[in-house]
Amino acid sequence: MTLTQTVQGVRAVVYARYSSDAQRQTSIIDQVRRCTRRAEDEGLTVIRQYADEALKGWNPERSQYQAMLLAAEAGEFDVLLVDDLSRIFRDVGTQSSVLNRLRILDIRVIAVADGWDSAARGSKLTAGIKGLMNEHYSDALGEATWRGQEGRIVSGLSAGGAVYGYKTERVEAPGAKSGDYACRRIINEVEAEVVREIYGLFADGHSPAAIAELLNARGVKGPRNGLWSRNAIYGDKRDLSGILNNPIYRGEVVWGRSQFLRDSGRGKRVKMRIPESKWTRVSAPELRIIDDDLFAAVQGRLARTAQKGDAIRKALANPAARSGADGKYILTGLLRCGVCGGPVSSTGRDRFGCSARHNRGTSACSNAVKFSRSLAEREVLEALQAQLFSPSAVERFCELVAQEYTQRAGTDSHALSKLTKSLGATEKGIAGCLAFIEAGNASASVAKRLADLEAEAAATRAEITRLRSQRPVTEEDLLQLREGAIAALRELPVLLAGSEAEVRHLLSSLVGEATVRPVENGAVEIRLTGHVAGLLSLQSKRTRRNDSAKEIGPAEPAGPMLGNVVARARFELATFGL
Repeated sequence: MTLTQTVQGVRAVVYARYSSDAQRQTSIIDQVRRCTRRAEDEGLTVIRQYADEALKGWNPERSQYQAMLLAAEAGEFDVLLVDDLSRIFRDVGTQSSVLNRLRILDIRVIAVADGWDSAARGSKLTAGIKGLMNEHYSDALGEATWRGQEGRIVSGLSAGGAVYGYKTERVEAPGAKSGDYACRRIINEVEAEVVREIYGLFADGHSPAAIAELLNARGVKGPRNGLWSRNAIYGDKRDLSGILNNPIYRGEVVWGRSQFLRDSGRGKRVKMRIPESKWTRVSAPELRIIDDDLFAAVQGRLARTAQKGDAIRKALANPAARSGADGKYILTGLLRCGVCGGPVSSTGRDRFGCSARHNRGTSACSNAVKFSRSLAEREVLEALQAQLFSPSAVERFCELVAQEYTQRAGTDSHALSKLTKSLGATEKGIAGCLAFIEAGNASASVAKRLADLEAEAAATRAEITRLRSQRPVTEEDLLQLREGAIAALRELPVLLAGSEAEVRHLLSSLVGEATVRPVENGAVEIRLTGHVAGLLSLQSKRTRRNDSAKEIGPAEPAGPMLGNVVARARFELATFGL
């Protein structure tokens, strides 16, 4: 039992969160106050508070939420207090897995407003019911918000979201009580002139990339005050995105073309297109910027361009092919421009170049060099095997790992000594506070100081435990590492001969940095660095595919310390020109 548990009861932490504009900082304060009052009633000592502001409950990447989970894993507290379970979770799956993990860690969870306690009989059943209710509430809230936005559109109001060429003004919401306001769009004449220019230039035969470069060269701000790109102008016909596709410019608002759905597993929102039959169309002649004739001319050219693309795909006998498609080639997403740092991607048939220059013009990047995609693919694959991941490179890597380990072992020993001394000083401070309290001098400031010292001591103990748990790396570990890397080298040529999708995925783990920089006479230089951990993972994947291959050696380096060294290690640069 810890000192805190003996003298002041069980260690507790509070987690609070608010997510919407309707909730403010006071919501956090109210939640903490209710949880603190419950802790006092239970005889618990609150040693720390975690609070996430303006973040949705389905997002697991909340920083304070993650910090609380790490503290739980480190054994820094015994009880977690929340105002209600929806403050932590918004979906049943995450709630079930996290509550189960906290139960394994012997951490009690109390939801004050829900009247729920993980220590109570039947808590699993009631938690499941509350989780379903919270998830249903979240879904129902989303549906209600969607209906409300649709109602605003039908009423001629804005449902949110900026559209280039327009601004908003506040108006009294129809049917609402006095003082309630909504927003409606009106034409922004400065931006409207830019829209008219874009339509006129495209109808006259200029490409979206050329239009973007022209506007950027003149310093005309694009959507969200950024640079213009060909995609911002051309967009996608499927969801009417882009300046040239959006019917709002001819006086028709089309709403509900896409929807963002939450992916709680990845903590992100995923865009989903909605079938055209479910779109909401509203006539809005007051928002017209482009006349019907010019709009029709632009749509005609867009249709001819699409037909040309279909013909090219048919000629290539590849229905999935499209110019500049993400993920089509093995180097897509791997190369970066050495001038601006942006991605290098397809700029035409068998041509690669700086995406920023291609889409936004010289204002975004000065690198105008384009090079053969197929030649670059061959050269990169050859460089991987001949230079980056050669037997001699593996030998050099193993030598560096041994040197790194020796240096880190000394550093960790010094850090352990320093932490032990710091823990002694902190515990002395805790003893002083307790003596002060026992002498009848208790106060809020002393209690806070004691809680801070206890939290500091817990963190220090966790770090000391981590350092002491590091298993020493032996000569046998280093030998196994070397054998595993050499075995992976034997596997590499076979894997690099796989499908384009397989090779692209493989390169993402093998290659760290891959920069393309222009040199003399219109040529480019590609510089690569290799990830050692990616090479070693090849053997891990092979072993999982074939259990009979275990005689080859270990899939991954033994021990967390050696694993961390390997994860940061890189092979030397391989440089070649095209």
